[in-house]
Amino acid sequence: MAVARSPGWSYVLRYGAREIPVSDGDVVLGRSHSAGIRVDEESVSRSHALLTLREGRAVIRDLGSSNGLFVAGRRVAGQAPVSDGDTIGLGSATLTFTVIPPPDVEARTAMIATIPAAPSRAGETVTSFFGVGAAAGASLPEASEAAAAPAEHRRRRPRSLDDFVMHEEGEEAPAMEARIETYDPAPIGARIASAAADLLMSAVIAFLCFVPALIAILAHGSLRERVGSGFAFWALVGFCGTAATGAVIVYYLSSWCGRGATLGQRSAGVRLVAAEGGLVSGGQAFARLLVLLLYFATAGLLALTVLFDAEHRGLADRVSGSRVVVS
Repeated sequence: MAVARSPGWSYVLRYGAREIPVSDGDVVLGRSHSAGIRVDEESVSRSHALLTLREGRAVIRDLGSSNGLFVAGRRVAGQAPVSDGDTIGLGSATLTFTVIPPPDVEARTAMIATIPAAPSRAGETVTSFFGVGAAAGASLPEASEAAAAPAEHRRRRPRSLDDFVMHEEGEEAPAMEARIETYDPAPIGARIASAAADLLMSAVIAFLCFVPALIAILAHGSLRERVGSGFAFWALVGFCGTAATGAVIVYYLSSWCGRGATLGQRSAGVRLVAAEGGLVSGGQAFARLLVLLLYFATAGLLALTVLFDAEHRGLADRVSGSRVVVS
């Protein structure tokens, strides 16, 4: 399949018989129908990885996948750069990454540096992770051949991400900004403190909504004498209960979607983000709130799932596609 070159940088991800053209920007790789590049395999998470492309350079970040992210056969812990010809492993699925420079870019300005990602465990590869025998790999070019190649065609291997630079006419371009926000999971103690503070805030909101009903309770006897029944009293109590429920829901949803944190979370130094980064959507926030109601109904027993999760994500985090991180 031929891919037309655009005036700017372009890229191709090959997955099986498919060739997927991509341009500069951010793209989510995963099994979800909403993913920018969908890889429909059981070992691939719904939002598996985020690929950031900027002027011929690429950085990929694991979005908390279940079966791991691999670049060039090595497992990635966090994020890693990707170079032309590298393979990207999403669980057991493998994609090949190709860079297509602009037509007018000279060979000496089309160099894309790469850093080998440090594996989380020594010698771990995508094949060993799934218990499959390692496939025979292509041999590396001889050092003498690399030395004999023209200087403008050689690849320079930097020591850090800050070394991602391009040289043209003796001028060094600014280092690439990966523009990927990294998150640290919130400590268990901070999550408990924020939950307690939010429960207190919810109680205050509900109390304020029930003030008219409390006043009616004091006048319940006189209302019964005037109306002849308790209908007016119970109608007022029902109205106050509905208002209290709605106010608490608005408190959580507006805090998560608008500011990324409730007052309780802010006081504990944590916030809520979507699994793929950024603020949570309204649907994610509502799903999280429903699971929190299950927490309350089970006297907090379901909340203990966070203690047994390697990524410190509880049932509410998993169901809603969100995570609590350090702010």
